[in-house]
Amino acid sequence: MSKASAFTLLAVILLSSLLYALPEIPTAFYGVITTTSGTPVGQTLTATIGSSSSTYVVGNTTVFSCSPSNCNYYLNAARPDGDTSSTNVVFTINGHIIGNNGTFSSGSVVRLDFPGVPGNYMACLLTLCSDGTCQATCPGGSSGGSTSNGGGSVGGGSSASNAEASTSYSVDASNGKTCEVAVKRSLQSSTSKSVLTTTLTNNGASDCVLKDFMFSDTVPENFAAMANITFSPAYTLKNGYNVQFSFPLFTPGESKVLTYSVSSWIPTSRVNGFTVYSMSAKPIAAAAAPKPPETPAVTPQQPASQPAVQQPQAPVTTAPAATTAPPAATAPTAKDEGILPAILSFVAIAAAVAIVGGAVYFLTIKGKKKGQ
Repeated sequence: MSKASAFTLLAVILLSSLLYALPEIPTAFYGVITTTSGTPVGQTLTATIGSSSSTYVVGNTTVFSCSPSNCNYYLNAARPDGDTSSTNVVFTINGHIIGNNGTFSSGSVVRLDFPGVPGNYMACLLTLCSDGTCQATCPGGSSGGSTSNGGGSVGGGSSASNAEASTSYSVDASNGKTCEVAVKRSLQSSTSKSVLTTTLTNNGASDCVLKDFMFSDTVPENFAAMANITFSPAYTLKNGYNVQFSFPLFTPGESKVLTYSVSSWIPTSRVNGFTVYSMSAKPIAAAAAPKPPETPAVTPQQPASQPAVQQPQAPVTTAPAATTAPPAATAPTAKDEGILPAILSFVAIAAAVAIVGGAVYFLTIKGKKKGQ
């Protein structure tokens, strides 16, 4: 092999090795993140690519160029070396999925917007106040601690806050009657869990026994995504952000307690957003009053008939017994008259048969004698 050929072969080998070692060009994603409340400024956006058995964090950046609720983002998402099958890209903020419809394409620039991101996905990057709000300076210095980016631990003061709201509702019990039900809401929040407790109390009169009681509640969109809420007891029916709970019986003085739990911090001021709800029930029919015993109708009696006046009877004069006459001859009855003709007919027939038989016999004997 000549020196030129060897040099060329070595160059090809080195170039191939260099090209093989080069990392895969990432996909550049950009777009706008829009929140339902608050601002996503300063939050960490993560893109993950991987199969069902493993995931890979391939890009971390903070959003920027924000207006009150809209933030632009730019993120390069790359696959780890050797992974050539994973193409789906999942985007999260503080562990909450905001989109799973990204597609990896090496070297491509893709716009992907994320509208309607729940505000509670945003971690408090300032100071978590005792009233549940996130501010640079808490009113009156009532600090509940601050959190680090991504929802870190709470430092200083109380790690939980609570807020309440109360109202009442008149349940239509039909027939012009209403039953008063008190509604008390309480929202307790910490960095790792928030629980909204709703207490319904039947304050109606003693006859306000409600059957098939139904409570329909609309969860505000800025409270939490419905998929992230745990309801207790379980709802009977769900339609979007509306949930319905049913109870067979709701008696006067009784309370029904419902809880909505979320595994993240929620400003307690959002307890005031639960204002759209309704109730319905069927009253238990009152027992029918006993019917008075029926009094039989009195039918006017007809005046009893006067006993017949017996007329004086003439004295009975007994006549002297008459001399018994000999019994008269009994005339033949129709039955006797029918038997006699029958007997006569039988006798006539028997005589005719005897005559015929005798004649035949006579002729037979006479014929034999002639033949001798």
